[in-house]
Amino acid sequence: MTTLSTSEASVLTAMWASAAAAELLRIAREREHQLTVTFSEAEPVRDLAGALKLAIEVEIDERIGMTDDEQAQLRQLLAPVAEFCRAWAR
Repeated sequence: MTTLSTSEASVLTAMWASAAAAELLRIAREREHQLTVTFSEAEPVRDLAGALKLAIEVEIDERIGMTDDEQAQLRQLLAPVAEFCRAWAR
C-alpha cells in the first residue's frame, strides 16, 4: 500500500471519487441544457482510477471479512488499475 494510513487513504479515496462524480454531473447538466461543455482541468477517469486503486489497497490491507479468493480477485484487479494510474502520470 501507499505510505498513507488506512484512514488517510480512505478519505483521499472518497475525495477523488466525489470530485470525479461532481465533474461528471456538471458535464451532464451542461449537456442537458445544451450549453457548450467546457472540460475543466479535472480528469474524472483518472480520479476514479486513483480512488479505485486506493480503495483496493485499503481493502487488501484491512482484509475485513475477506476470503483468500476475494483477496486474490482484488489483487488481480489492482494490477491493471495501478498500471493505468502509472501510465497516466507520465
